Amino acid sequence: MRTLPPVIGCLLLSAVCLVSFASAQTNWIRTYGGQDNDRGFSVQQTSDGGYIVAGYTSSYGAGRRDVYLIRTNSRGDTLWSRAFGGRNDDVGYSVQQTTDGGFIVAGYTRSGFDTSYSAVYLIKTNAQGDTVWTRTYGADFGDAAAYSIALTSDGGYVIAGATRSPDSIITDVWLLRTNASGDTLWTRTYGGPRGAGGRAVQVTADGGYIVAGSAYYRVYLVRTNPHGDTLWTRTFGEGQINYGEAVQQTTDGGFIVTGRKSGPAPEKGVLLLKTNAAGDSLWCRVYNRNGNYSGYSVQQTTDGGYIIAGTTSWTFGTIYVVRTNTQGDTLWTRIYADSAYDAGRCVRQTADGGYIIAGYVGDSNANCDVCLIKTNPDLDVGPIAILSPPGIAESGQVYVPSVVVRNFGLTQGVFPVTMDIGAGYSQTVQETLASERSDTLVFPAWTAGPVGSLEVTCHTSLFGDNKPANDTIVDTVQVLPPPLHDVGAVAIVSPVGSVRAGDTVIPRARIRNIGNRQERYFDVRFRIGASYNEKVNVTDALPAGSTAELAFPPWVAEAGDWTVSCSTALVKDVNRANDKVSSLVRVFPQSLSIAPDQSGRIEAGKRRTYRFYALIQGDTGAVVEV
Repeated sequence: MRTLPPVIGCLLLSAVCLVSFASAQTNWIRTYGGQDNDRGFSVQQTSDGGYIVAGYTSSYGAGRRDVYLIRTNSRGDTLWSRAFGGRNDDVGYSVQQTTDGGFIVAGYTRSGFDTSYSAVYLIKTNAQGDTVWTRTYGADFGDAAAYSIALTSDGGYVIAGATRSPDSIITDVWLLRTNASGDTLWTRTYGGPRGAGGRAVQVTADGGYIVAGSAYYRVYLVRTNPHGDTLWTRTFGEGQINYGEAVQQTTDGGFIVTGRKSGPAPEKGVLLLKTNAAGDSLWCRVYNRNGNYSGYSVQQTTDGGYIIAGTTSWTFGTIYVVRTNTQGDTLWTRIYADSAYDAGRCVRQTADGGYIIAGYVGDSNANCDVCLIKTNPDLDVGPIAILSPPGIAESGQVYVPSVVVRNFGLTQGVFPVTMDIGAGYSQTVQETLASERSDTLVFPAWTAGPVGSLEVTCHTSLFGDNKPANDTIVDTVQVLPPPLHDVGAVAIVSPVGSVRAGDTVIPRARIRNIGNRQERYFDVRFRIGASYNEKVNVTDALPAGSTAELAFPPWVAEAGDWTVSCSTALVKDVNRANDKVSSLVRVFPQSLSIAPDQSGRIEAGKRRTYRFYALIQGDTGAVVEV
């Protein structure tokens, strides 16, 4: 085994980075469990977008602790939960969804054994969480536990854990390889004194394995071929107390490791170690120097950076999450829960670019609940509302387009925002927006046109945006023709023709909106001769193209022939020629006259017939006798 000198220049990032301990914007936070102690250690996003969580429960099941498996939908709502185990302690530390849609859980069991010792416990379930088979391994060692499981290309499993014989204080890294049915293919042990066993395993690109753990109070890495034969081992942190908790192969073929660096401040905190493919250290970072911080889980993110989950103390702490760039420089730090006894034990980047964090939250008596936290992506911006142009615009009028954009992500974004209106307007402005903030952006002026329905589109173009589905919003604007204000009088309804003197008449007229805009609040005047002059104010809306009949105050008819007119008085009326309509009305007096026909002469002794004509003006009801 080759031992490297201690890593030189391990940066204490909390001393030089401005860290935000504000709560990150979360999609949701859920807790699961009962009245007793329940904890979550592992989470994976399932093929349907939901989640599977493994841990242990003291609230349910047959024993003091039972393996606890929780299946949720994408919102964290429980679909089902299961407890596995016997009358003693059974704990699940790692879970993976299998190719058949079911799940494989690795941990340890003390049920069926001397309670002083444990065995590796493997549980295979179907998609509904029902047991397909269970296996135990390592009981002959005296003490064995599994902390991590990975799926192999042949459908089997590789498990990393720890073993220790009853008469020894030495804990070895243990690697176990099984087929798809859980039958042992081979086992390997690695390590040395003062170890904590293997805490994490991953299948490497060449089909071999990388294992992280602790030995000699130092971070311990083991690289093997597909048969578990050692290719190399590395230790990091000589002269200090360091623990390796998680490892992942990175896209460059190297490895990223997280764990805990112990010792006097400022030399302790969450450890992040980057190596090349040969296991040689490239850089090391330590986050938060003032507490007993520990990293339990690490994953390389889609942009090449890293996400770490852990705790601010391995006794009384809070859920602690650090996001870094490719060199381990802090992008943001978040603390969740802060109830007393909390830890983030596993973090994974989700399909939408956000993160899912599993762990537990508890009180000062260490009575905990399983906790699941879903966060937004790091980089996620988008428009949320188009404020201008409005839904209806007048052709030729000038409008100032504006939009509200929001940074849903966890880091500041610098990005262009583009507004398109129809085919003739496209403008882009630059925006710098802090995490979880909104802003209103104003674009250059737009002159409305052409007439018709135009599509209004606003989209953001942030490089690396994890959620492009919300980058664009679409609206429409209806551009109306230039305003034509034209209201006219079209007909006298009453009085018309003839009426009799003394009658009471309700003058009525029809008006029409000949323009293309709705009109209201204009006067209409009605005149009869020189004695009647009344007006009404139109307050109800008169839509474009519509006709309305108006009534005016009563008129008592006077004998004579009168000119009747109705006229509109609309401000901005563009056609005064149609504002007025006129007619004549004849009012007959109520009288009767009879006159003989005196045409011609009569000679003496001759007869002549006289005719009398009655002229009746008005409806007098008179009876004429001749």
